[in-house]
Amino acid sequence: MPRLGSRDSSCVAVLEGFSGSIPGAAARIITLEDYCSVQSKAAAVIGEWNHDIADHIREMEQKVDGLELIRFSEMRDERNDRVTALEDTTAVFEDWRPWVEASLYDVFLEIRRLSKPAPPTATELVTHYLGTIRFNELASVCPAGA
Repeated sequence: MPRLGSRDSSCVAVLEGFSGSIPGAAARIITLEDYCSVQSKAAAVIGEWNHDIADHIREMEQKVDGLELIRFSEMRDERNDRVTALEDTTAVFEDWRPWVEASLYDVFLEIRRLSKPAPPTATELVTHYLGTIRFNELASVCPAGA
């Protein structure tokens, strides 16, 4: 039993005197004490449950955090593999690029050359010139209706 101070003992004496003057007061006090005792035990149990629940929640949060960290690292690893593959492919295209650009420029020059009319060669010029002279000579020799 807890040790009572002088003040507590005087309160107990007052309660005992009060309970003696009221019929059935002792039974009511005992019932009240039992009720308070049950409530106190329930509060202690609930406090322990709250503590246990808080511990479980903390453990679950740590596990979820760990799983998230694992997943993030896996995603980073997967991303690193994909990015590395893309960088390697880009490097191959960068190696091909000067060759492809030169080929395209060659095609452009060839199309440009083919789209322009070619200048007449020396043989074509002489033939054309001589043909005009001969036509003029023939026209002067031959009458128009012949």
